[in-house]
Order: sequence, then structure tokens, then C-alpha cells
Amino acid sequence: MASSKRLFTGCWSAGSECSAQAAPGSHKGEPHDPLASQLAALSISGATATVSISRAPSSSTMAKQQRIPRSSPGQHHQPAADQLLPEGDPNPRGKDSHHSPNTVLLAGSEASGSSGASTPTACSPLPPTTLRNDTTADSGPPPPSSYRRLWQAVSGVRRGGALPRQPGGGGGSGPVKEVTVDSLVKAVMRARTGQPVVDAVKDGLYCLDGRAVAALLKELAKNGLQYAASELFDWLRQLPPTHPLARLVDVYTYTTIISQCGNHQQLRKALELVAEMRSKGVACNIHTFSALMSVCVKCNECELALDVYEQLLSEGCTPNMVTWNILIDIHSKSGNCEQAVAVLDEIRGQGLTLEARTYNSVITACSKTGQPMQALKVYERMLRDGVSPTGTTYTSLISAYGKAGQVEEALRVYEDMQQRGCECNVITYSSLISACERAGRYEVALQLFERMLREECRPNVVTYNSLIGACGQGGALDRAAEVFEHMVSHGCRPDAVTFSVLIAAYERGGEWGKALQTLERMQQHGFRPDACVYNCVLEALWSTGLAAAQAKAVQLLQFGCRQGHLRMHSGSGREVTAVAHTYAACLLVLLKWLADSRELMSSPPRPGSPLPLLALRLVKGKHCRSDQSYQPIQAALQRMCTAYAVPLTLLADEQGLLVQADPLALAAWRGSEQSRLLLQPLCHPLSMPLPSGTLLQSDALLQQQCGKAFAAVQEFEAAHSHSAAPGSHGPNSRGSLWQSMVDMIVTLAGGLQISEETTHDALQLCDRLLGSGAAVEEGEATAVAACVLLMTCKQVGEARTPDGALLFGLLGLPLQALGAAEERVLSALAGDTAVVSSLRVLQLFLERLGGSSEAVLSAQRQLVCYSTTQLLSKAALTPVFYQFPASAVAAACLHKAREGLGVAPAWPSALAGITRYDPAVPGDAMRECLDLLSVLGLAA
Repeated sequence: MASSKRLFTGCWSAGSECSAQAAPGSHKGEPHDPLASQLAALSISGATATVSISRAPSSSTMAKQQRIPRSSPGQHHQPAADQLLPEGDPNPRGKDSHHSPNTVLLAGSEASGSSGASTPTACSPLPPTTLRNDTTADSGPPPPSSYRRLWQAVSGVRRGGALPRQPGGGGGSGPVKEVTVDSLVKAVMRARTGQPVVDAVKDGLYCLDGRAVAALLKELAKNGLQYAASELFDWLRQLPPTHPLARLVDVYTYTTIISQCGNHQQLRKALELVAEMRSKGVACNIHTFSALMSVCVKCNECELALDVYEQLLSEGCTPNMVTWNILIDIHSKSGNCEQAVAVLDEIRGQGLTLEARTYNSVITACSKTGQPMQALKVYERMLRDGVSPTGTTYTSLISAYGKAGQVEEALRVYEDMQQRGCECNVITYSSLISACERAGRYEVALQLFERMLREECRPNVVTYNSLIGACGQGGALDRAAEVFEHMVSHGCRPDAVTFSVLIAAYERGGEWGKALQTLERMQQHGFRPDACVYNCVLEALWSTGLAAAQAKAVQLLQFGCRQGHLRMHSGSGREVTAVAHTYAACLLVLLKWLADSRELMSSPPRPGSPLPLLALRLVKGKHCRSDQSYQPIQAALQRMCTAYAVPLTLLADEQGLLVQADPLALAAWRGSEQSRLLLQPLCHPLSMPLPSGTLLQSDALLQQQCGKAFAAVQEFEAAHSHSAAPGSHGPNSRGSLWQSMVDMIVTLAGGLQISEETTHDALQLCDRLLGSGAAVEEGEATAVAACVLLMTCKQVGEARTPDGALLFGLLGLPLQALGAAEERVLSALAGDTAVVSSLRVLQLFLERLGGSSEAVLSAQRQLVCYSTTQLLSKAALTPVFYQFPASAVAAACLHKAREGLGVAPAWPSALAGITRYDPAVPGDAMRECLDLLSVLGLAA
């Protein structure tokens, strides 16, 4: 930005401030600027410049030159209203004009004007001209008398006579071939590869004036021949002033090329061309300034565009409607809605008639800044001023309400549009569907889409993308897939955004398999996934909690880094930036940064300076559609850093997440066991991860098996539920009995080395027994507890099942007590001693996640399993937890343990899919267990 403004300042000093003897950069008190010096050197020719007069290019007048003083600010010529405008400007003749540079005959040698004024006159009907066959650089066009001789020959033709012969020999007769822009463009297209553009059009250039050449440059660019336009203009620029074609380098051709610089982000070239104009004494007109402002806007240099606007005012130029519209665009891009509205008053103050396009630009500016009420005021002002709204007006209003989430207001504008008889086009419907997408109203979006089809309005790719996004926002994944298939079957080719929104929909709905398949389909269509797509797919895979899916995520991370989409770009050697806006992407990029931190710490600091901090900045991409805040990501990553003692500082704001680390502290941590455990996914990834097809098939089978098993668990819990635990009503006799029996079971199981799973089953059976209302006396507690443990061991096939007689003998109880206790238990439970403990459910959860495999993160998963088991053991000794289903207790303890270890998500989507537990829903059994764990202060 600073260099562009220095260059802009140099443009004006190069044309009028520097003397012929002044050395560049010699102003007292100013630092030497090489760029400004280069520009100032353009004016060394002195205070006057030699330019060609736009006269009839005869052999006598082509050599005439006039020395004129350079124009000073405020003393330039105002062009006629119908002069050629830069590309993109409206036709100055109005809507009724039918002149086109493609069809009009261009000015010949006599038609370019006979006046000695340096400013060309407006185009008028032009006489026919002929193409010359000679290609010498210094040869001029035919003398003026040749046209008169031609006219004499034409006027002498009588009935039955022959048409005049074409100049250049050949002996044939026929109509004279005219030089038009189309003919010259076709000549360039027919040119051989490697042939200079000038060779194809030079003969025709002698028949043109500056405005016609400007039209030629425009048409070349419109036909994809921008290189030819640049080559031709550069050839004209280097001609000596005495050359007959040097007259063609004027304000029209300069303005056209400056305007074309915006299409290729060539702001520096545009500024240098302005400096060259001023150096040659070619005064900038309002069209030149407008073109330069447009280039600045396209290059996101809005402040510089305002500087250009101030310059044109200082030089006495009067803004036209093109200038005003560009000024509105500048304020729109800068987010200054109030300034854009104020431009309307300035235009009215000049006595100009406001057009619908101008109002539309202001409404669009209000839409971009999220101010729908201001847009509505401009619309009402438009109606008061008697300007008829167009489809663009309504579409901009709809877009303004849509961005503000006011879909009902957008629909009201749509109804008003129909009542006024304004036809809805594809852009209108796309804006309406996009408004529904933002508001999560996918049903309304589908209704609008159906209405659109009934009206035979053909949807485009933007329409489909918005509709898929709306279905994804509303969780209607099947409808999103149907819309995508409708799009393909009706010949609308998906683009990268289509696949992105479909992947985002699957990610939001937890369909990680479909998200992965859509990514591969996207690549098959030839689209390269960008950073936003990788963010969505990584989140979909990681949020499952599945070992194999997370291994695939690590593989995608490495592939994305190689492709350059997730690559960490170094800004200062010790600070890098990466595009990551989902938790999974932020986590994996952070782990990769930590794994690569040895390389960052290897660069030595400057002598005598302290060791600078290492920094990682995570930001959203340019095309990111996510509005997720970085605060939840920061909290989750902070828990991970605490659990693994990572010496990092995390700071989150709206722009991104900043991670900082002291190099010495980080180097010490890298040698710890916590570092090995945390960085295992990246330091020791799977050598051969499963192909996507095999991965999805195996996971579908596992999901089916675990789903059936959990359905059986829920069926059992529904058949054996009870409202409250025996000891949940305070320290009474039954609570004491429950506690003494639980203590006895735990003591016996520990002494006999019975497995932890069987112990939990015994505790669950003991709770069932007491909850059934069985009358157990205090003196019978030991015998009943031992019997419950013995029956559970036999039921589950415990390897260390003790002998009943031996067990009761060790307890000092008669053998008859065993039979009596067993009869009491069977009688109280009606012979049904089946149990499902929370530890058994936990094992089912871990099997679904792949915790028993030797996959990536196996060490972390073992730690999670151990921590959850410890927490479950504490809950099993707390009677209040027995009022909840065992599955809810297991889910809550797993959530608590993962959260405490910094493993996210704490509740994986793979488990949410088979259990339907949602910790975010109040009243959910799992949610109540989590609250109880927090109240009791139980942690792993």
C-alpha cells in the first residue's frame, strides 16, 4: 500500500513539478526514493513536450509537430461527451445510441480532422478506406487525392458499368474493403504463431485515429488477446515522435490500456502509464482518472483510489456518473455505507440525473455492510425520485436482508417485486435461497426452488450451491444429496464450491464416510480441494473418535500440506501462519508445528539478542464460509496443553488463534514422555492406512454390530429400570446395608483376584437385588454379598470363580447359609440374575471407537480407557449413580475422562450415533450424570 501511494505521488510530480535540470530525488529534506527517482526521470525533457497534432495524416502534415506547454492542474481540456470511454464505462450517447466500434467505419486520412487543435473531435460518419499492401515502417497512407479520385470513379459508374478496381493492382474489380475493428481483430487471429501483432495490423493503423485504436485495443482484450493489445500499444509507445503513427498514442489509447490493467491486478503498470502520459504532455481526462480509480478498487487499494479522486478534483475535472459509481464502490468495499449514501447528495448537487444503477450500487453497499434498514431507505428514496427499480434493485435488497438473517423481510421484498411486475431472474432466486440458507430455512428454500422450476427459470451453479447449503444447515442431508444429483442430471456442472458445501453438510451431520467419498469425487472431477474443504473433511473424520478415521485424517493433513493448502507459511522464520478454523484442523496443524519445532529452534538468534518466541497463527481462509468462533477451540486446546504439560500460550480473537512458545521450555518438553504420547499420531503414523473403500466397509460392519449390541443394552435397561437407588435417600438403614454389602463384594473380589468387569457386574446385581425390595437383614448381608459375587462369577464364566463351600468356609459361614442366600436372591429377582454393568457398556463404546486395535493413538486410547475405568469405579461405589441407566453412567464417565485428558471431542459422533445421548440437551440422562460428577467432584 505504501509503495503504491509513493508511486501515485510520483506520477503527478513527474508531469509538472520537475524541471529539465532537476536530478531525481534532489528535493531538499526528502529521502531518496528509487521509485520516485525513476518516475521523476520521465520529465527530464523539460517543461514542454512535443506531441503530434491529430490532423489529416497526409505526407505533408504527418511530420508537423507543435510544441505546447505541459498542462497544469485545472488547465486541461474537457473531452466531448461522446468521446470513447474506458472499458466498462457506460455509452455516453445513452441507450438509444447504436454506434459500435465493431461495425462503424473508422476515420481515414481526411476524416480525422483538419483543425490544428490538439484535442480530437467527436467521431462522425467516415469515408471508406483501403488496406495498403506495403509494410515499410516510414511509408504513409495514400494521399488525400486518392480518395477523391476514387469518388470520381464511383460517381462515374453508369448502368451496366464496372465497379472501381481495388487499389494495389490485381486487375480485379469489386467493392472496396473497409478497415474496421473487426477486420483488424480477425487479422490478428489469423496471424501465424510467433508473428508480431504489428505485422498483421500496421497497414490498417494508418487509417485510424486514437479513438479507433482504443476501440481496437478493447476488442482484442475482449477476444482473449490481451497480450496482443499490450504488444501493439508497447510498439506504438516506442515510436519516435516523427513517425506517422506516433499520433495514435494519445489520451484514448492510454486510458484504454490503463483500464485493462485492472483485469490483471497491474496497478503499478497503470500508475507508471499515468506518469508517462504526464511526462509526454498528454493530459489526463475524467475517463483516465475514472479508469485509474477502477484499477485501484480491483486491486483492493481503496485509499489510493480516494487519493486519485482528490487529484482529479484538484485538477479541475468534473466527475461523471462513472466516477460517482466507482466512488460508491470504493465506500462499499471500505464498509462506509454512510459515505456511499452521501454520494447521492453530491450527485444531486451537480444537477445530474440519478440512474437506477447508481441507486443499486448504494443499496449493494448497504447490503455488504449488513445494514438492511439503510438499504430500504435508499430504495424508498429511489421510489420518491421517480426512478423505477430494476431486478438488480430487488436482488440487492433481498441480499441485504438475507445477510442480516431477516428471511421474512427478504420474502416480502420478493412479493413486492412480483406485484410491481418485475420479472424474477436466476440471480433473484439465488439470493432468496441464499437468505434461507443463512437462516436455516431449508423448507422455504426448497419451495422457492420448485417455484423457480415451474416458472422455467433455469438454476445455475450458485442456485444449487445455496440450496445444498440450506439443506445442510437444516440437517436435511438426504435432500442435499438429492439436490446435488438433480444438478448433475440436468447438465449443471458442479464447481469447487458445490463440493465444499456438500462436504460441509455431511460434516455437520456427522456423515464422515459420505464427506470422504465426496472429497474423492471432487478430485475425480478435476477440482483441487482448498483449505476450507480440508478443514471440513478433517473435522468430519476427527469428530468421529474412530481410530481408523483419525488415522485417515492424519494422512489427509500430510497430503494437504504437500499440496500447499494446509502448509504453514513462515513470516519471520520463527512465526508461521496456517489456514485452520475447525478444531480438528487446528489440533493437527498444532501437533505438526510441535513435531517440526526442532527445525524452527535450530535457527540461531542474533548475537546479543534474547531468544525470540516461537509463534503459530491459525486463521480462516479467504473463502471460508464458517462463522465459528475460535474461543471454543482455544478452550479445548488449552485443556490438552494442561493434560500433557505443553508449555504454550494460546490467545484467541475474531481473526484467529495465536499460539506462542518459549524455545527453551519447548525443547525441554520435547524430551518428555508427555511429548511422545501426544505427538505419536504425527511422529509414528500408520505406514499403510486403509483405502477409503475398505475403511468404510469395515466401519459399516462394526457400526452394525455395535449398534445391535447397544440396542440390546437399552432394551435390558428399559426392562430392569427402577426409579431410585436404595441409598439415595440419605443415611438410613437401607443405605447402610447397601454400603456394607458393596464393601464386602469389593473386598472379596480383590482378595480372590476376580476381574474388574465381574466385580462391576456383581455390584450391579447387588443393587438390583436391594432395589427389588428384598428383605435382607443386617446379619445376612455378608452371606448375601458373597452369594451375589459367586453367582455373578458363574454367570459370566469368570476364570477365577471360587468354590462356594471354600468361600463360605473362609468367611466362617455354614454351608447351609449359601443355599439360603442363593434361594433369597433368586426369589427376589424371579430367577432373572442378568446384569449389564457400566464397565461392560464402556467396553462396547471403546470397541466402537477401535480402542482395542493397534491403530494410531493407541497409547492415548489406553490412557483414556484407564482413566475412564478409574472414574467408573468411583461412581460404582456411589449409590446415587445407580438411579441412572448403566449406559448413561458409562457415557458420562467417558466424556469426563476424555475432557480431562484434553481429548476432543469429548463425546465422539460415532457414539452419539448409536446411543442418541447428547450432553448438550438439558434433561438428557448423560447430561444429568455429568452434572452429578461435577457436583460430587469426581474426576479420573
